[in-house]
Amino acid sequence: MEGCPVALLEAMACGKPSVATNIPGSRDVIEHGVSGLLVPPEDPDALSEALLSLVRSAELRASLAEGARQRILANYTIEREVAEHEALYLEVMGRI
Repeated sequence: MEGCPVALLEAMACGKPSVATNIPGSRDVIEHGVSGLLVPPEDPDALSEALLSLVRSAELRASLAEGARQRILANYTIEREVAEHEALYLEVMGRI
């Protein structure tokens, strides 16, 4: 289990359409059908079908790539990440 799938964030930031298993972490990052595709864990047929759908459709690839990039720009900027970490540290230290 991965808390925050950094490789997935990096691919999305580069505007790459992504397929990931529907587990916490990936599910938090990808909005299925908008910024990527989620498939059930341990389901090779679903994974294969999702990948084939990307291979077959340039329109789907472009749509998911744009959705992925926009999701990263809206939710995972360095400024936002730093602010959230600072808030967490202050909360843990009892300053909030």
